[in-house]
Amino acid sequence: MERPVWGQAFSADNGKTWEWNFFNVSERPKEYPSLASPIVAGLHPRVAYVLPVRANIREMANQSRKAKQPPLWSEFSTPLLMLATFVLGAGGMWVIMYTSAPEKQVVQRFAPAPPRASPSAPETLEVPDVSQLPPAEAARTLADWNYDRQNWTHAIEHYQEAIARGADNADVRTDLGNCFRFLGQGQKALEQYELAQRENPQHENSLFNQAGLYAEVLHDDDRALSVAREFISRFPQSPRAPAAKELINRLSKRRR
Repeated sequence: MERPVWGQAFSADNGKTWEWNFFNVSERPKEYPSLASPIVAGLHPRVAYVLPVRANIREMANQSRKAKQPPLWSEFSTPLLMLATFVLGAGGMWVIMYTSAPEKQVVQRFAPAPPRASPSAPETLEVPDVSQLPPAEAARTLADWNYDRQNWTHAIEHYQEAIARGADNADVRTDLGNCFRFLGQGQKALEQYELAQRENPQHENSLFNQAGLYAEVLHDDDRALSVAREFISRFPQSPRAPAAKELINRLSKRRR
């Protein structure tokens, strides 16, 4: 039995990648074998073996890091999970709010803008000649002409001129109130409707328009209901009575 022989083996990069340290223990036969024998380098194959002693620490550390390194997608798994949770939560909240929101009630406009002329009918763009009319009537004519074309500012100027010149009646006050209303000036519109009612308590349009003004512009449902009921009580046969009843039903449902 020969003494163990210490040996080393290195990788091609001078041991930077791996390194083997081992003992080589062998037993020589009593007679040297011939060249045809399967024994290599004078060592009997049955007793030739290698005892690995130490592997290169650097290689083992690299393999350990590779084994412990998580896959690339795991680095983004937590942020993606948080993002998905947020999106699902926000989407669910939107669905709940959308489905639970009360349906918006549409209130009929009681003082609609005047209908435009038919497309086939030629529109008169020329300002009417009022040179031969009395001042109050001339101002009223120009006011009505601008009203029909929804030139609310100019219509207001001419209606106020007509009132100042003596053409002060419930119709003029109501049309003047409508112009203020279409410009979003609800309080001024209300003042004109109330003046028209005081001048002529039997004037339906001025009272009728007050109900819609309270509901749509001034957002006072209580006053709108009160005026609509007063209108039905005072003018039960009016062709506008069904519209007043519809407004009452809509406001009553909205208040429930």
